[in-house]
Amino acid sequence: MKKTKVGVIGCGPRSQGSTIKNILNIAEYELVAISDKYEQLMLDAIEKNKEKIGKVKQYTDHREMLKEANIDAVFIVVEPENNAALVCESLEAGKHTYCDVPLAIDIDECWRIVKTVKKTGLKFLLGEQSRYHPRTEAWTKMVAEGRLGKIVYASGQYLHGMRPDRYFMDATTGERIHFKEAFAGRDSVKSRFWRLKHPIHYLPHELSPLLKVIDDRVTRVSCIGTRSDKSYVHEWFPMSDMEVALMQTENDVILRMAAGFTIETMKTGGPRNHWHHVMGTKGVVEEGRDPHSDKGQYFSEDEYMTPDTPASISWNYNAAALAKEVLDSGHGGQDYWPYKDFAMWLQDDNFDTSGLLTAVKAAETAAPAILAGLSAERNGEWLDVPDFRS
Repeated sequence: MKKTKVGVIGCGPRSQGSTIKNILNIAEYELVAISDKYEQLMLDAIEKNKEKIGKVKQYTDHREMLKEANIDAVFIVVEPENNAALVCESLEAGKHTYCDVPLAIDIDECWRIVKTVKKTGLKFLLGEQSRYHPRTEAWTKMVAEGRLGKIVYASGQYLHGMRPDRYFMDATTGERIHFKEAFAGRDSVKSRFWRLKHPIHYLPHELSPLLKVIDDRVTRVSCIGTRSDKSYVHEWFPMSDMEVALMQTENDVILRMAAGFTIETMKTGGPRNHWHHVMGTKGVVEEGRDPHSDKGQYFSEDEYMTPDTPASISWNYNAAALAKEVLDSGHGGQDYWPYKDFAMWLQDDNFDTSGLLTAVKAAETAAPAILAGLSAERNGEWLDVPDFRS
């Protein structure tokens, strides 16, 4: 097997603990180069993965890496507002490209990526791990088999309360620091959350698996949110604590999606960070709401309340059946699969990409969230989602 030589742009905590680790654990990859504007973050990444990383070239300018390093593919792990520019730079430099969610926070940037992938003919993958959850796989199969009938409604939420160290970074090292340290005068810069503007922009984590389950795309969206000039949790932080969107799909499914970053629901014993629900004319599936349990509910027309129907069902990984590198990959074992699929696709041009978030499908998860944020600014105005398949 000829290994795919890869480089990484962005060496922050997500890259250190997931991207680089997974690249090193997948046999088809050879990590050749890393890049970050903070030299210390590159050193931290090497130290954190020192048992496997070997010798890699380091660049504080990603353009030099794209020009000089002997690499076939690039993994981009940066702030969402920088994704589009770096993805297109990488593709135009002749490199297959992978990036984390969300794809972009501007509609024009979605189009730019889609068109650049088309123009270059190179491979692109959005690394959204929730599509690989066993629940997503099980529900996709149930819907395809017609067990839930015609899907009419689905909902999802991403309520990810940020820790106190997620708002500021040390200006020299890029290290996360407690917001009280920043307010006390430590030389710091604001984190990416200050530039996200709308929590609903991070919706692809919920929208992506649901669109896979129902095999559909969003055509129009409306959204409202709590006040955006300051948070009720952190009065100094200018973001809505909660935004909720209504969406309609091409196949006439209604979606209700919610997102928020400041309210720590898990800490207070509230609902889990991720939660999904799908309703059809013959049945309903949903995750359990208890954050400390993996049990969900399944009720269908043919099995509803029969003696053989369990009160709850586990849609989760069988840990005993998974290799250690999968279990340790991140997000409960989900992180491994998009990296592995990208590796297999790079090795085999005939690899089945129907379930992957290639450029068009990636744009279909980002655009509704982007327009939801715009709708919230316009007091809930309904907005049409462009057709990236055209």
